[in-house]
Amino acid sequence: MKNSEQWRPNRYLFDEEKDVWRPNFSKIYSGSVHIAYCQSAIYQELIKRHCRGKLLDCGCGSVPYYGMYKDQVTENVCIDWESTHGANPFLDEVHDLNEPLPFESNQFDSALCTDVIAHIYKPQPLVEELGRILKPGGELVLATPFSYWISEPPHEHYRFTEFALRRMCEEAGMEVIHLEPYGGRADIMLDVLNKSMALGISNRVFLLFRSLLMALGIPQKNRVKTDRKYPLGYTLVARKR
Repeated sequence: MKNSEQWRPNRYLFDEEKDVWRPNFSKIYSGSVHIAYCQSAIYQELIKRHCRGKLLDCGCGSVPYYGMYKDQVTENVCIDWESTHGANPFLDEVHDLNEPLPFESNQFDSALCTDVIAHIYKPQPLVEELGRILKPGGELVLATPFSYWISEPPHEHYRFTEFALRRMCEEAGMEVIHLEPYGGRADIMLDVLNKSMALGISNRVFLLFRSLLMALGIPQKNRVKTDRKYPLGYTLVARKR
């Protein structure tokens, strides 16, 4: 990663007391509070378990997960397309992710691709490219939303079921070793409500309402019953054969 000394925690902040990374809501859209909570613990655990060695951070953006993986990788290579918000100082490669990746085969130990594939017009070739650049035994950590709003028009193309994600990875020569939904029907409803109450006093009302529901354990119980039928999103780990 270029200019790693300039990097500062952005989307997530480290809670030293709890030894976990938590969402930084000063850097997150106020309508995405609930999904950020749903994602943070899951992403952190997968990154801790599967990101190692030479890592490709694909569609890295502001490299929000660097703090989670930096102490367990030997190198991180950051790739993304050109930012519309100014130059990204951390990019090693500015690249259209719909095109073949500019790396030789079998050179990465792991790859991270979170909340990116929905924005790719040619998703299967990208998954195949991620499989190609991994060493045998290398692992891809991928996450994507499912029941979610159109967040970045016109660069929003697909929502994938677990069946599509598995098939895409298998056709790319990878074995799926983890594929789980996150969230459930109640989480989808809370996310929609969050986005409709994203500003001003209504957002404060939403946060209070959400806190009450979480304290009562209602969304947590609902996930157990509904996450397969009504997933908010999916996380996946695939290992190159």
